[in-house]
Amino acid sequence: MLFGEGGNGKSAGINLVRAMFPPEALASLLPQRWTERFALSAPEGKLANFVSKTPSGERLEGGAFKAVVTGDPVMAERKHRDPFEFRPVAGHAGDRGLELVHEDDLVEREIGPRLASP
Repeated sequence: MLFGEGGNGKSAGINLVRAMFPPEALASLLPQRWTERFALSAPEGKLANFVSKTPSGERLEGGAFKAVVTGDPVMAERKHRDPFEFRPVAGHAGDRGLELVHEDDLVEREIGPRLASP
């Protein structure tokens, strides 16, 4: 995740890295949608999930965020098809910090280092 005020190149950096992947290997699903019934199927089989403009002031349910970012198995669904389980392998990039809602420190211990590491 990239943090900072506007106009400092976060989106340009994301677009530069995005250009290194073939279009079919990418998803653009906002983390705020990772709990929606059909949305989570978007990153299945993708190498990266790039979102250059994330909404500010929204809170995320920490369990869903942790599962997707750490590659835990998640259930997804496509319209008119059976639900399926997959392990997200896509790296995720966004342009601002996210406020997570969680009941313990698992998010800080497991996700914090992943977001901070280069």
